[in-house]
Amino acid sequence: MTKATRNGFVNVLLATAFLMAGLTSARADSLAISFSSSTNPNTGTPVNCPLMLPSATQLPLVASIASFFNCTFTIPNAGTFQVYGTISAMNKGGGGTFSSSLGINATVVALSPVSASVFITVSGSQSYTIPAPVSTVLSVMRVDGACNNPPNTPVPSVAALFFFVDGASNQITPPPSFPCPTITVAPPNPGGGPGNSGNFITLSQTGSVLFLPVSPMGDAVDLEMQQVAFPSNGGPGIPFNPPPATPLLPVCVTPGPGCPDFMNQFVPPPDPATGFVIAYAGDVRSLINIASMGNDPTINPFQYQHPGLATASMSLDTAGNTEVIFSGPALTGTEVYCYNGPSTCNNNPHFGVNALASACSAQPCPTLKMLGQFWTNAPNNPFPGVSLTGSSLTGPGISYVNVFADVKAGGNTVGQWFEKPYSTDATPQLCFSNNMSQSETLSNVGFLVTPVAVLQSMNFGQQTPPGSPGSTFTNLPSLNGRSLPSGGSACFTVPVKPDIAVTNGNPSGQGTLTVPVNLNNTGGLDASNVRITSITPVAPATYTGPPLPLLVGKITAGSSDPQSISINVSGMASGSIAHFQVNGSYQDSSGNNYQFSSVRGVKVP
Repeated sequence: MTKATRNGFVNVLLATAFLMAGLTSARADSLAISFSSSTNPNTGTPVNCPLMLPSATQLPLVASIASFFNCTFTIPNAGTFQVYGTISAMNKGGGGTFSSSLGINATVVALSPVSASVFITVSGSQSYTIPAPVSTVLSVMRVDGACNNPPNTPVPSVAALFFFVDGASNQITPPPSFPCPTITVAPPNPGGGPGNSGNFITLSQTGSVLFLPVSPMGDAVDLEMQQVAFPSNGGPGIPFNPPPATPLLPVCVTPGPGCPDFMNQFVPPPDPATGFVIAYAGDVRSLINIASMGNDPTINPFQYQHPGLATASMSLDTAGNTEVIFSGPALTGTEVYCYNGPSTCNNNPHFGVNALASACSAQPCPTLKMLGQFWTNAPNNPFPGVSLTGSSLTGPGISYVNVFADVKAGGNTVGQWFEKPYSTDATPQLCFSNNMSQSETLSNVGFLVTPVAVLQSMNFGQQTPPGSPGSTFTNLPSLNGRSLPSGGSACFTVPVKPDIAVTNGNPSGQGTLTVPVNLNNTGGLDASNVRITSITPVAPATYTGPPLPLLVGKITAGSSDPQSISINVSGMASGSIAHFQVNGSYQDSSGNNYQFSSVRGVKVP
C-alpha cells in the first residue's frame, strides 16, 4: 500500500464497490472492497480486501443481498488498523413505487497505539437500473456512529461525510461527530439526480474516521451509513436500520470487569432448523452483548444466509440458566459459508458469543460455562463444547491469548475459538472444563497471542486452526487426545514469552554518527533486565559509546525502548553502508534467560 500525506494527515481510503442487479432484469451482482492512499473514492491505487460471500447472486425486484469484510493493514509511521463490517443492498417494488437501499456498517479498530493523525475513509457504491417510467431518482442518507471510551484518552471521531447520486456530490453539513461515548444521529439528508430510465444509476457514500496521534491501542469506531433511493415524485419505501451498538472495548481495564470474553465455533450443519440454542450456567445475561449478535454474519449463520431476517435473543430456563437463541428462516444444511474468502468455503455454520468477563482482579478470570447446545429441530442430539477459564489479571499490561480446540463427543465435532485476556507480567494459566453431560475429547489444540481482541477474526483465514494450511497457531500437543469426563477439567500453562527485536533510524552527524536504536518487545510477556551486552561494527567502522554493557531495564509487551549509540565511520566512503551487530539479553517473569542478536546497517552521509 502506498501512502500520501497532506497537511500533516495520513490519508487512507477503504473503497467499497457494489454493483447491484437491475430492477427490471436479473443480473449477477459484483461485490468488492478495497482501500487506497487517497481520500478521493475515484483515485488512488486500490488494495483488494476480499468480501467473504460468493460474488454472484441474482437480485430481483424484491430482494436483499449482503456480504461482510475483515481487513488488517499498517500505515507506515502511523499505526496498524483493522476494518471489518457488512455491506448490504435491497430492492423493493417497481415502476413509480420502487426504492433501493445501500448500507455499510464498518468498525475501525486501532490495533496499535496511533503515532500520527490518520483518516480511515470508508466508501461504498451501488449501481442499479431505474425501471420505466421513472426518469429521475432522489436519495436520502442517514449516518449513525458509536465508539468505545478508553479511560483518560482522546477519542476518535467521524470527520467528514459525503454521498452521491450518479456522481453528484452531497456533503452532510456540518459533518456529524461521534466523540465517545455519545452517539449522534445525523438526520436524513436529501440528494438529487437526475437519472435516465433504463440506465444504470450509481449511489455512493463516503465517511472518514479520524484517529489522533495519541489514540491508544483499542480505540474503535462503529460507523453506519445508509442511503435509500426512490423516484423524485415518491418517497423512501425502505426504512432505515437502527443505530449500531457501541463496540466492546478491545483492551481490558484492570482491576474489574470490562475484558472481552469471546467465543466462536463451527458446528455440524442442521437437517434443517430455524434455531440454535447455547445454554450457559446461571443468569449471565448482563455479560452478553446480545444486541450485536443478531445482525453479525460472522457469528450468526441465519444472518449470513438471510440478511435482515435473523435474530439473537436471551432468556432464562426453568432452572435459572441462560439460553442464547439464534433464529431465522430455515437452514437446510446444504448452505455454503465462506468466512474469509473463497478458499475458506465449507458447509459448517459459525455461532459465536460476544461477552464480557466479570471481575478478573486477584482471582481466576470467570468465564461463561457452557451447559449444552443444539439445533432446535434436534434437541436430543446435543453437540459437545468446552469452557475456558483464564488467569487472574495482576498488572496494567494486557494482551490476549487465543486458544482453538476441536471437541468431539457422540459422533459430533465442534471447533471452538476462545479469546482470553491475561496480564503480560505473568505467564497465562488456562483451564478447559467440560460442563456437559457426556465425556469429550480434545484435538488440534493450539494458541496464538494478539494485542487486542476482535471476535470477527476468530474463523478460518483470519485465525486458521492448528494443523490447517496457513495456520499461525502454536500447537499444544500435550492436550491432543486429552479426554475430559463430565465435570472434568484440564489446566495448562501457555508457553508465551517476551521477544526483543532491534530496529534503527537514520543517523545524524559527520565522521562520528549518532544512530537511534529501538529495542522492541514483540512478544506476549514483559521483558525484564533487558541489557545490550555488545555492539560490534564491521571494520573500518568502530564503536564509540555509550559504555557497555548498557542496562535498559523492563520493556512491557508490545512496547519499545529508544536508545542512541555512536559509531565512527571516518574511514568509510560516503554512500557506503556501515553494518553493526547488536547483542543482548533479557528475562521473563519467571526468571528464564533469553538472548537477542541483530545485524543492522546505516548509510554513511
